[in-house]
Amino acid sequence: MNDLSRLSDQCDVLYLGSQSMSRRKLLDAAGIRYKILTHSSQECVAVPTVNFDDYVQSIACDKMQHLELPTIDSVNENHIFILTADTLVKAMQSNQIIGKPDDLEHARSIVRLISTQPLQILTGCCLKKFEKENGAWIEKNSHNWVTGAFVEFVVPEEDINLYFEKLPGVVYASGASIIDDFGQCFLKSINGSHSAVIGLPLFELRQNLRSMGFLF
Repeated sequence: MNDLSRLSDQCDVLYLGSQSMSRRKLLDAAGIRYKILTHSSQECVAVPTVNFDDYVQSIACDKMQHLELPTIDSVNENHIFILTADTLVKAMQSNQIIGKPDDLEHARSIVRLISTQPLQILTGCCLKKFEKENGAWIEKNSHNWVTGAFVEFVVPEEDINLYFEKLPGVVYASGASIIDDFGQCFLKSINGSHSAVIGLPLFELRQNLRSMGFLF
């Protein structure tokens, strides 16, 4: 085994409670090892406030609550790091909070809407560290945060068919918008965290993981 292999074996693994391919691509680009967990959250919760930040954060935390932790015996380490996240779009003029489309036609109507006005796109994150104690996982540390950006994303009517042809995954994306890959053609401006808009704020994630003792 070479030195690079030994270094990789010493790195911690992040358990990601998300099926998002965009988040996987971001973690791959950041060189963070991860494994995928599933959750049973309905991704729609009631909160006692209309604050957009609070709403996005509450969904990320709800995903954590509906996550099944890996079994004690399946993990060699004495600790695990688990992350859940949620990304939502808010149309600033109409004040609409937009999640994932219901179907292709809904996605098309969303794209037409968001192309007419500035957007606020937020990703809420819930990060927890658990340790083994007496044959069970015990929560030891946690960080919750919201990061995002103000965005202008404009898909002209004559490009809508091409947009969906090149990016079929938009029917599963929050706000029917993908700003990386071919979607970069329609990103007019962005003021804030680029990676948070894609689905995972990498700068804050690395900072919070490091503060918890995560080994990169």
